[in-house]
Amino acid sequence: MKAYVVDQAGHREGMHITEMERPEPKSGDVLVRIQAVGLNPVDYKSADWGHVAWSYPHILGVDGAGVVEKVGSDVKGFKAGDRVYGLFDLTRHGTFAEYAIGKAHTLAMMPGKLSFEEAAAIPCAGWTAYQAFHRRFHLKPGQKVLIHAGSGGVGSYAIQLARRQSLQVLTTCSHENVPYVRDLGADFVIDYRTEDIFERVMNYTDGKGVHAILDTIGGPLVDDNFKLLTFGGTYLGLVDVPDTSTAPMFEKALNVGMLFLGGAFTMGSLEDQNDLAVMGAEMNRLIEDKKISSTLTEVLPFEKIPEGLDRLATHRVRGKLVARVSEHLP
Repeated sequence: MKAYVVDQAGHREGMHITEMERPEPKSGDVLVRIQAVGLNPVDYKSADWGHVAWSYPHILGVDGAGVVEKVGSDVKGFKAGDRVYGLFDLTRHGTFAEYAIGKAHTLAMMPGKLSFEEAAAIPCAGWTAYQAFHRRFHLKPGQKVLIHAGSGGVGSYAIQLARRQSLQVLTTCSHENVPYVRDLGADFVIDYRTEDIFERVMNYTDGKGVHAILDTIGGPLVDDNFKLLTFGGTYLGLVDVPDTSTAPMFEKALNVGMLFLGGAFTMGSLEDQNDLAVMGAEMNRLIEDKKISSTLTEVLPFEKIPEGLDRLATHRVRGKLVARVSEHLP
């Protein structure tokens, strides 16, 4: 089978297509003929860092949508021909290939009316946002949440989910993406390039701050998020967490945490892994009921995956990039 591989950690620029042996499903596994893959920051970051469980050449990719080719022993709920999508195990060969192995208990049936490309745009970004708003945040209607980089992969789902909970949504993005995030449901938009985020948030909240922050970008300004939270506020980060030693201990009573779905495979329990498929099924219902939508914005050919990852690394991609792996089955 054809696959995109890296030959060693730290050499993403050397990604290339080669022939790899098609995997065979073992107990609890599902072999999926991949039709489309979502591109995510974790793909280029893991290529740069490597993983102790990898052997090389290694196939990248954590998001995938396709058709079940074969199931391993003890697999229930899936059969050959089923259309599935999901988050694949970061420690194993990934989805940038014609075939990939997924764990049956972490895959979900595709929403019926979605294309493979639309479905592949959901798992890593969509389920991360879903975990934030349906597992980690405990917010009430009318409360305020700040979503950094609202036009990005996670942010574009987070805005939709926050609106579904009747929250007031503040978000940051560049000027050219303001119409996009407003269409998703953002109430208050800050141009991070030209405006003072602290000043704008405090003006909007009458100096009280927001009840929650979803920070998808991290970086040197991460500690400043403390200043934007109201008493008892919650911060969730995808990249960094603030230095809590700098926060006034008795003035904020902050809750700080991180989101990383891949941890369910490496450090999490079976219950954590099972919850991936549960979130997939729950999001399916929202999509099928047209409560939220896939944020697919561009489909690339398989050969352009490295180019897509390079674009992601600039943090200037709107919505989700997806690559088409093979021609669709009947």
